[in-house]
Amino acid sequence: IGFCLNRKLLVYSSITMETPEKTEKTEEEEPKSPVNPFDQPNFNPVDFINGKFPTEQSLSELDTYLMELVAEVQRVDRELLTAVRTQSMVGGKAGNDLKFAKTAITDLFGQVKQIKQKAGESEAMVQEICSDIKSLDNAKRHLTTSIKALKRIQMLESAIGNLRGLAERKDYAEASKLLNASIQLIGHFEDHANTPKIKALTNHIDTIQNGLKDDILSQYAHINLDQPCPPKLKEACMVIDAVGADVRKDFVRGFISQTLDNYKRMFHPGEDAAKLSAVEKRYKWFTKQLNSFEDNLQDAFPLHWCVPQELAVEFCLLTNAELGAQVRAEQQTLDVAVLLKVLTKTLEFEKDLTNRFRPKDPQALAMMEDDVEPVDPQSAEGLKQKYLRQKALREKQERQEAVNTHHQMKQYKFNGFIASCFETVMHLYTNHEDKAMKRTIGELLANEKWGKLEDGDEGMGSSNTAIAQSASDLFIYLNAGLKRLASFSRGQTMLEMSQVWKKHLAYFAERLANCLPKTQDDVAQVQQTCLIVNTAEYWCHTVENLVDEIINKIDEIYKKEVSMDSAQEAFSVVINKGIKCLIRGIDAKLEPAFTDMLKINWGAVMEVGDASPYVHEIERVVAARYAEIADYLTPKYLTSFSNKFGMYLSSRLMSQFHKCKKFTDMGGQQLLLDTQSLKSFLVDLPNKDGADRFQANTLNRYARIVQKEMKKAENMLKIVLTPLGANVEHLLTQYVTTTEHASIPDFIKLMELKGLTKNEYKGMVDMLMKMDNVSKTEITPEYKDDLKFVDEQPEDTSVFADVKKKFGIFGK
Repeated sequence: IGFCLNRKLLVYSSITMETPEKTEKTEEEEPKSPVNPFDQPNFNPVDFINGKFPTEQSLSELDTYLMELVAEVQRVDRELLTAVRTQSMVGGKAGNDLKFAKTAITDLFGQVKQIKQKAGESEAMVQEICSDIKSLDNAKRHLTTSIKALKRIQMLESAIGNLRGLAERKDYAEASKLLNASIQLIGHFEDHANTPKIKALTNHIDTIQNGLKDDILSQYAHINLDQPCPPKLKEACMVIDAVGADVRKDFVRGFISQTLDNYKRMFHPGEDAAKLSAVEKRYKWFTKQLNSFEDNLQDAFPLHWCVPQELAVEFCLLTNAELGAQVRAEQQTLDVAVLLKVLTKTLEFEKDLTNRFRPKDPQALAMMEDDVEPVDPQSAEGLKQKYLRQKALREKQERQEAVNTHHQMKQYKFNGFIASCFETVMHLYTNHEDKAMKRTIGELLANEKWGKLEDGDEGMGSSNTAIAQSASDLFIYLNAGLKRLASFSRGQTMLEMSQVWKKHLAYFAERLANCLPKTQDDVAQVQQTCLIVNTAEYWCHTVENLVDEIINKIDEIYKKEVSMDSAQEAFSVVINKGIKCLIRGIDAKLEPAFTDMLKINWGAVMEVGDASPYVHEIERVVAARYAEIADYLTPKYLTSFSNKFGMYLSSRLMSQFHKCKKFTDMGGQQLLLDTQSLKSFLVDLPNKDGADRFQANTLNRYARIVQKEMKKAENMLKIVLTPLGANVEHLLTQYVTTTEHASIPDFIKLMELKGLTKNEYKGMVDMLMKMDNVSKTEITPEYKDDLKFVDEQPEDTSVFADVKKKFGIFGK
């Protein structure tokens, strides 16, 4: 049995080693069978037999199992034999196929080599045939070129002969055509310029050109714009155009120089017409010359020569030099009014020149001319005029199309050509504007009515967006000044003017602050204060827009230097002062109520009832004044005022608590009730009596501020009302944690309000001095001013003086 088992294991191992591909394929195709123990790498025959036949009774099946193993070995032997035979047959066939493939490749290589050889022979034959054709083709091309050259030389000789005769007869129209043709023909012989024949022909053309040039320059050396066009000038210009750009420039330059000689004589320095105040005469004279040119010479000079444009450029440069010299010589005595007049006229003239020479659409011109019918269009004269007009327009369009095809028309802009000469004296303008703006602000504020109505005036009513009339007028003044300045300067002068505007806007803010009423006793004073706050808010935003507008207009190199932060800060200060005035006005009206509060003997109060009478008085006064302020103050700063007033009332209550000598527990409870009543009143104040002044989110923020500030007053009372008992340390901890800025003097005052003597609270003071975050010598204000405005107040020696100084509203 052991022999058979070992043999089976050897056979299975051999099959696995010799036919791995078949085994893998079988495993992939057939379903997974149970694990065969003979396939295990750690197979142990003894353990297997003991497991198969564990008892003597199981040995009865030994023979049967042995026969099964022998049959399995025989089956495996047969499979092995079949596999070996198949492998032998397949290997022989593969060798024959490989041998056949090698033979086929060898035959194919031989055929390719033979084809390549035949292709080379064919290419050589084709090149031999084509070489003869190529030679014939080269000969034909050279012969054709020679014939063309001979014909061109013949045409050129004929053209030169005819051109010489036309030049002698001064037939410039035909001469220009032949000259263009001759120049084109001679251009074909650039590669043969050194050939004697071509050199001779070139010299003939140059001689004729020089003769024509000299004749034309001498014949038309003096052209008067006021006289009709000289004969044949148009044809002569065509000849000059054919001769070359240099001759054309010399001809145009001579014409411009001759025309401007008259200008130099008429406006020579020292003449009355040359004065700065008479600068308009210069521009009228030149405008007249342009009109004369258009009437007499417009059709003579080709459009692409741009003669009137070049004449305007030279006139502007000459005028710039002359006016610049006069301005520099007279800058010490120059009147700003004259300077502004000259500058305005100059800018208008430059603008007119730019518009005059702006390219126009021929179709638009046709439409405009067709719209004008001086006579009956059905009459004979009307038909004749229409025919002549259409013919002239058609010729003009054809000439314009030809110009646009062969030449790039220049576009002329004359902005600053003359006005730039005034840059050196623009400080006179800035000084003038400086004084004028200060004077204007003074006049505007002097005429300001601050909402007071007169007969026939439209009042501002109760609008909470109204601003002072002087602010609107000042904006119009500044806007006009910026537009005027941008028309003649976008450089250093505009930057200097921005500094002038910044200075005077800050001055305007200072004057606004000086207009704040000293008291707030009546509605008119409240209205004036709110109007000033609204105006300052308006200018805070307007200054930003003004800076953006200046940056958009000023030259790039100056953009980063434009700033008006100081002006904005000045208007912010006005806003803060205005809100402070409103709060001080309420504080003055609340003084009687707070006086009544101090008259109450809080040490004798024995029971807690409803809110005290002084609370109702405070609520009445505040509600009435708040409604007046809300009618005139913008929503943004009404919110700021409300927040600040809540902080003020909390601080004022704590100040009043400190002024009380002492109070009983019932008195303290009554004060606590009064404080909570005022807190509820303040929370409901903005939208009281159905007024929808605050939105929900704004109202929630305001309520949180009021509750936070009034909580300080409540905590102060709760500390006073806390019984001492044996737990003194708890009282001290409560004071430090509930008081934002704990201090020894403040604690002493609270203990005195409890009715304690110095000996009774001395031990607590010693314990408090050992604790952290406690000021030892001074009271730190409970109130922190978010708008950061402070002004000097009369000296106050009360316990809460620091709070008063910080807030700055507890005046007399």
